[in-house]
Order: sequence, then C-alpha cells, then structure tokens
Amino acid sequence: MEDRIEEGGSTIRPPLLTESNYDYWKTRRSVKSEDQWTAAESTTSTANIKAVSIIQCAVRPSVFKIIQNFETAKKSWDALQLTYEGTKSVRQSKLHLISTRFETLTMKDDETIADFEKNLRYIANESIALGEEIS
Repeated sequence: MEDRIEEGGSTIRPPLLTESNYDYWKTRRSVKSEDQWTAAESTTSTANIKAVSIIQCAVRPSVFKIIQNFETAKKSWDALQLTYEGTKSVRQSKLHLISTRFETLTMKDDETIADFEKNLRYIANESIALGEEIS
C-alpha cells in the first residue's frame, strides 16, 4: 500500500477508497451507531470518537496499521508512544544521550549565536518531549 492518501486527512472528509487500501478505509469508517450505546458509552463516546479520528487522520497509512484496531484514543496514543519513544529503559537511554549532547555542546567558530541557540533549543525540546526538562 502506498503512503499517499488521495482524499481525507480530516475528521469530516473520509479517505478515498482504492483497490489497495480497503483495510485502511474499512477500519477508518467503522463507528458504533448511537442507538447501540449504553448510558456510560454515551457520555464518553463522542469525545473518544473525535480523539480517535483526529489521531487516525494525523498518521500515514503505514503508521495507521499500528493503531487501526484500537477503539480508544488512549490505546492508540499508548501504541504510538511505545512505537516512537520505546519502553521506559529506551527512553532513559535516549535521555542520557540527549543529556550528554547538552553537556558537551559548544559553539563552533563559524556558528552564529542564533544557530547555537537553535541547536540548544532543539536538544532541550527533545528532552522535554521524552518527559524531562533540561535545566
């Protein structure tokens, strides 16, 4: 399956069904009808359906395969987080590497202050994204 979507990419415009993306299309279109909701589902389902749809619309079809069968935004998000950040020990290793880059960062002779600040912010933002602020 190619990673390009002809239509869609929003919560109101469905993806274009092609001969190669039926599984992707089918999963994106399956939503439990309101008359099948329990009282508890009714109070949370609207927000969850919107959140799942937003997450699904934000990823490429190749990444969508990771989350296509999850019915909750939380499960989808957790799967994406594990895919891109790894386990706790992997995150700790990444944070250690980022910390080392931060501690050894020096301004090059031909580097402007703006470029050095950009590099510094990039490292700091990587750390924040993994849950730890460099101070």
